[in-house]
Amino acid sequence: MHRFGLIFIATAWTFLVTATVASAQTTLPFNGSYTEHFGGKQLAHPCPGDSFACGKGTIEGLGNFTTEIAGAGTQTRTLTFSDGSTLILEEIFISFTTPGRSGDSHASEQSFGHPFTGVFNFTVIGGTGRFAGATGSGTDTLSAAGNAGHGELTGSITT
Repeated sequence: MHRFGLIFIATAWTFLVTATVASAQTTLPFNGSYTEHFGGKQLAHPCPGDSFACGKGTIEGLGNFTTEIAGAGTQTRTLTFSDGSTLILEEIFISFTTPGRSGDSHASEQSFGHPFTGVFNFTVIGGTGRFAGATGSGTDTLSAAGNAGHGELTGSITT
């Protein structure tokens, strides 16, 4: 009976330690920047698939990535890192501003000439590789003019 008790205690201890290690999560700052172009199918450098914008960037401490964004209203931004891992961000529009009176331009909406800054809140909704099971949130601030933009991502991610 004594031997059974020791085996039970050793098994329970091993299970407890393994469960604690397996459930350990790390929350990291998620800060970086990217450049992208708006690549409709009619342009010289179209973006892949249904994406209307694509580019590349870097997240501090996590590495370089390519980015593609698709959708209307709620948008989905996919970040693909150098090692093949991905993060999928759902972005919801918060605000839109234009400098001076540039928003009063009578140019075509398709002219790519309207400078603007758009602010979006994002939520991590998926990931693969080292980001499988990741969660997180933050803000994406995109400033664009012509056919190009520069974005800043700030927030946190838990892996």
